[in-house]
Amino acid sequence: METVLTRIPVAEQLKWRRWMHQHAEVSFEEFETTAYIENLLSDVPGLTIAKPSPTGLVATLHGGHPGKTLALRADIDALPMDELADVDFKSLNPGVMHSCGHDVHAAILLGTLFALVETRDALHGDVKFIFQAAEEVPPGGAIALVEAGVLDDVDEVFGLHVFPDTATGSVGFAYGPVTASSDLFNLTIKGRGAHAMAPEQSIDPITIGTQIIQSINNMIARRIAPDEPALVSWGQFTAGSVNNVIPHTAHIKASVRSRNPQVRADMERMIRDHR
Repeated sequence: METVLTRIPVAEQLKWRRWMHQHAEVSFEEFETTAYIENLLSDVPGLTIAKPSPTGLVATLHGGHPGKTLALRADIDALPMDELADVDFKSLNPGVMHSCGHDVHAAILLGTLFALVETRDALHGDVKFIFQAAEEVPPGGAIALVEAGVLDDVDEVFGLHVFPDTATGSVGFAYGPVTASSDLFNLTIKGRGAHAMAPEQSIDPITIGTQIIQSINNMIARRIAPDEPALVSWGQFTAGSVNNVIPHTAHIKASVRSRNPQVRADMERMIRDHR
């Protein structure tokens, strides 16, 4: 029997996406987004809804025949940043916006769910639709799903990510890893503060911090093969509060990314052992 998926009107998916874009919520605070998705799915036949954590949910569609269990996954959290775009569906929450496409991911997953519901009797096996919270703060919401056993009976997991450089209407794919692992690097430098007129009395954490950043950048560039993706992006460097005082401490935060598990381990070791 040939299975034909029902086409969900584009306007409907656009409505879902724009609602979630307007109501953007940061990691672990996606209560309104979760309620919105749950409300859309509450009356769908053949669907079991579970909430392994306070935000995010898992909807399981039970097929008409025995078979494998597949999981389709999307994320739902936004980033803590102001939206500058002047659009009529601009984020209503100051300082929070969907700048990484999670609103699009969730809308696509919803459309896929409603399409597969129409063919439930012809499906062999079950499909779990995972709307994951807190993707932006690894390990984030994934841990709660694993600990709740959501993946215990899953044979394969599929997901997607939007890329602005991909032409509209196209689907990109590649063999091997496409996206990188994401590790967080947080460092506090404890020096000794002093007045700006007497820097010799200080242990300057700002100068030390700039040297650490430059040194790690050079280390990654020289000790990781150029054909291996490896990246350290510095997201925060905070220290002091006035012009004429060298502070006691400085704080640095970075995102460390790679695609090769061995390179990931090597980068962690090199950063931890850095002198």
